[in-house]
Amino acid sequence: MSTKYPLLGPSRVALLACVAIACVSLEDVAFAQTTSQPVTVTNTPLPVSGSVTVNNPSTSPIPVVVNQGARSSVIRVSVTNPVNSVTVNNPASSPVLTSNTSDPGRMPYQAQQNPTCANQGGTGTTWLCQASFTAVPSGKRLVIQNVAWSAFPSSAPSAVWLDLFGNFVAYLKYIPSAMYSVPGFSVLQIDSNLTVYADAGALNVAIYVYGVTTLGNNQPINLTGYLIECAVGSCAPIVTQ
Repeated sequence: MSTKYPLLGPSRVALLACVAIACVSLEDVAFAQTTSQPVTVTNTPLPVSGSVTVNNPSTSPIPVVVNQGARSSVIRVSVTNPVNSVTVNNPASSPVLTSNTSDPGRMPYQAQQNPTCANQGGTGTTWLCQASFTAVPSGKRLVIQNVAWSAFPSSAPSAVWLDLFGNFVAYLKYIPSAMYSVPGFSVLQIDSNLTVYADAGALNVAIYVYGVTTLGNNQPINLTGYLIECAVGSCAPIVTQ
């Protein structure tokens, strides 16, 4: 015995199709294409340690873009980097090199000049011998420690005076002298230890010899001492009274 089924129409075919699979209308497809769903992204910050150095030289500063509505412009930003303290290690095994600007042996000084001697009054017994030395250099102070000189007078002098004058120095003092005899000559010798200061500028020496009628064959005047550097560590003013 056979059973006959009627033919299915288009609507029944569509119904069976919806039963077999999910039915999606054209309106649903259009809605899915035009709407969006909010999405939340959770980002847990990661721990970061250390320091960052930004080099921003004035010759080539970092450009920064600033948005100004429809316009944008590029400006330069200066990064201020405060000066940090500097620690200098100075171990005893390898100490930092230093210099004592007042050390007498650092800039020793020695100079000599031939004096010009003349009788004061023409026929008197007082003689004046003078010499001009090279100026004390700028930024220096000269400390004179010794003056030495010899000459050949007609007899032993009654007195010898030394006069030093220059920038902030005025020194006039009786100095001891000695007479030595050599075959045919009597030698006057002065060798005076002292401490006299002279700042940068001209330096002159005068020696007065009293009580002799003639004074000849005079030797150079010698100055010895040392220079102090005043440009590095300023020198205190010379007090004169």
